Amino acid sequence: MIRKFKFEDEMHESLQCVPMAVRRKLDRVGLKVGLEQWKALDRGERLAIGQELGADRVININDEDAVEVVKQLTGGIGADYVVECAGTEATLNQAIHMTNRGGRICLAAFPHESANLDIAHLVKNNIYAYGIRGEGRSATRRAMALMAEKRFDATRIHTHTFPLADLPTALRYARDRIDDAIKVVVTNRQAGVIASAAE
Repeated sequence: MIRKFKFEDEMHESLQCVPMAVRRKLDRVGLKVGLEQWKALDRGERLAIGQELGADRVININDEDAVEVVKQLTGGIGADYVVECAGTEATLNQAIHMTNRGGRICLAAFPHESANLDIAHLVKNNIYAYGIRGEGRSATRRAMALMAEKRFDATRIHTHTFPLADLPTALRYARDRIDDAIKVVVTNRQAGVIASAAE
C-alpha cells in the first residue's frame, strides 16, 4: 500500500505526478526521481527529502495543524508569501489562514473541482492571490531575459519537444507525465533548433 499525504488523497485517487516543488528542487541538485520511486516513499521519507533540500521546517499534517505551526513560527502574524501546491479546498483555506495581513498567496496547483473558500478572511486581511499558470508576454519576456543572461537553465524543465504533426502524442506526454515529462514543447521547427536556443 502506498502512503500519501492527506491532501494527496483529496486531490487524486492515486498520485499522478511528483509534486512540482519537490521536482524543481531535485532538478536543481541534479537528481531524477520518477513517479514510481516517489510513490514508494513513505511520509517520513518525503519529509526528510524536504529537509535535505533546504526546508527550514517540515510539517506532518497528520500530527500538526499547518496553520498553527506557521503562526507559531512567525510570532502569530503568518507568512508574507505562501505557495499553495495542492489545489484542494482544505489546502487553499490553510493558505488563506496562514498568510499575514497584506501577504500574498501563489496558487501553483490546478484544482480539480470548485472549492468553498474563506473569501471574507482574504478580503478583510488584504491578502492577494496570484495564479502562475498564465504564460503571458511579461512572463515570457522575463524568462527569455533570464535565459539570455544564463541565470536560468531551461533544459532542466524542458524535457520533450514534438513536431506539430505529433500534437496528440505531445499532449499525452504532458497530461500523463510520460517519461517524467515536465515541460513539453510543440513546434513546427526542428527540435535541435529549439534545444540549442534553451541552452
